[in-house]
Amino acid sequence: MIFLWMSRSHNKVADGFADKTMDQTRSCERCYNTSPDSLNSSWLVQTDGGLRSEHCSAASLVIGIWTAVGDAYKYEPWCAEGINHLRSHNVQAEDTALNQAAHWCGVDSPLLRQRDDGNAQLCFAQ
Repeated sequence: MIFLWMSRSHNKVADGFADKTMDQTRSCERCYNTSPDSLNSSWLVQTDGGLRSEHCSAASLVIGIWTAVGDAYKYEPWCAEGINHLRSHNVQAEDTALNQAAHWCGVDSPLLRQRDDGNAQLCFAQ
């Protein structure tokens, strides 16, 4: 299993699901009718945490399938979870999303640490 930390532009689906969770002000799950082609597909897990005010935040994760189709690739979500938080900080929402994704993937829980420069650092527990 390979874990990559990708820039914000690559988690648009999880970002949208976090927004939807905050709009609904409740946690939700959604499963999609997706059939992976095991020879030409890779699993892609996206996570995000969102904060709108001190009373509205959410964590989200989306597990999807990245499939080679000829010379191109397509992405299809397989399942998504939005976890509604009240009175939480964005870093806590991000941490919740990462821990939930790790749980779904069967790996040790990651830790999200805030660095001195204000950016986040992803670490895995040993």
